[in-house]
Amino acid sequence: EEKEKEEKEKEEKEKEEKEKEEKEKENEKKSKKKKKTRGKKKKKKEKKKGRKKSKKKKKKKKMVDDIYKKVAPIRKNTFKFKGFHELLGSIHVDSLHREADLSLDPFNAHSFFQEELNRLKEENLTIEFTQLRDSLFPFTHSLALLLHRKKDVIKVIIDAIDKEKLASSAIKSRQDTHFPVLAAASVLIPAFARDIREEFVEVFPDVIHALIRNIRPSFPENVDCVFSCIAFMFKFLNRFLVVDIQQVITLHHSLLFHYSSHLSQFTASALSFLFRRIEVNEVSNNLKLLIENSLAIAQNDRHNLVSKAISNLLFESVKGVGFKLRTMSIPFVVQIIKCLSELIFPNIPSQPLSDGFTLISKISSDILSEWQTLLKKYLKTETCQVIWDSFERVMND
Repeated sequence: EEKEKEEKEKEEKEKEEKEKEEKEKENEKKSKKKKKTRGKKKKKKEKKKGRKKSKKKKKKKKMVDDIYKKVAPIRKNTFKFKGFHELLGSIHVDSLHREADLSLDPFNAHSFFQEELNRLKEENLTIEFTQLRDSLFPFTHSLALLLHRKKDVIKVIIDAIDKEKLASSAIKSRQDTHFPVLAAASVLIPAFARDIREEFVEVFPDVIHALIRNIRPSFPENVDCVFSCIAFMFKFLNRFLVVDIQQVITLHHSLLFHYSSHLSQFTASALSFLFRRIEVNEVSNNLKLLIENSLAIAQNDRHNLVSKAISNLLFESVKGVGFKLRTMSIPFVVQIIKCLSELIFPNIPSQPLSDGFTLISKISSDILSEWQTLLKKYLKTETCQVIWDSFERVMND
């Protein structure tokens, strides 16, 4: 009996020890879980604190930026000019329906000028434009009246542009200078040219002089308005301007031979749009006249500007799409090379060459070399063979 009692006591003690061990293990597991949860909570709290700190930092930065903008505003140069061909791509000319409208009823025909004026009436609410609109309104009753009073219409627009330039030049801050009248004129003048067509050629020089007089290269919005106006006029009047292309080029001399490369490049591409419409037989004569008319500018140590501008004009008149030449440009290239080679090496062996001839030959050689480099950069190796063939043809002749 005593032995049995001892064995029972041992078993009970062992059970108690086992239970204690199990309880200790469970307590350890619970403590580990608590530690993990505490660590997770700490991490979450730290993340929240970090987010709050970052939010506070962002708010402080915004506050500082807003204050800095109010005190000293930053001007970001994000303006992008459209090229001449990009501007032309945005125009849709429906000439067939236009001819029908004019032939049926010329007095009550549709006027693009009046349509643009009504559209700008809702978009442009500035005081300067409202004054311009009120002064133009008496001329917009019919297309026949617009045609009859074309000089008065152009005079009103030019006077408004000149008045805006005087007002904007008095403003010292750059951000306060705006050009609402010039922006409206860049839309109204091409619409007016689209209405009266060949009759607009009479007032075309006055318009170009006014645009050149009011251009301000340091203001991109101003330059863009002038560019779009010139591009749209060339699109609607190209058939009539090609007749006297030398006069058109001389009107654009101050832009074509400008120190700003952007102004010169755009003017060259715009004039090439007309130059490529010349007949092949007239290319050499027009190119000679172009170089001779630019001698006065080249004599004042600006022959580099003259050669670059004319080479750009010739390159744009020959350039095609997809790193190729235009389909009808091969005889054009031959005439250009022939004309420049004759100017570089004039056939006057008996007489000494004058200063004018030497300057012409120098400018012509610079034009030829720069034009050749532009073609090499643009064209692929496959299409360059056309130029070498045309050079060989000229040399054989």
